[in-house]
Amino acid sequence: MTRDIDIAVVQTFGVFFVGWLARALHYIEEAEIDRWSRLVIDFLFPLLVFHSLARGLNVERFHALVPLPVSASIVTRRYGGSPDFAARAAVLTTLASIVTIPAALLLLEKFISGGSGARVAAP
Repeated sequence: MTRDIDIAVVQTFGVFFVGWLARALHYIEEAEIDRWSRLVIDFLFPLLVFHSLARGLNVERFHALVPLPVSASIVTRRYGGSPDFAARAAVLTTLASIVTIPAALLLLEKFISGGSGARVAAP
């Protein structure tokens, strides 16, 4: 257990080190940082979240997982005061949709197939 945690910490700092090294060697310029961060926020984070959800997905928890994106969207839109926060709320709502719609479809597919995850072949 401790070894897994140590490996996760080393991997995390390794990613930071690669980013720092790319910046120090001028592979990434100051003007490109915003573009790369948008790629990570809009594309890679949703993939990571979807992978984490789909890997340990449990059909029995379907009733607990469905309200989460809806409530997150409502809270984000309701309590967004500044225009900047409202713009970020749109990004968060899009992120929730990108992650949860495929997760819901995967849950339904597992539920319909009896939890075995077997896919029906096209005729």
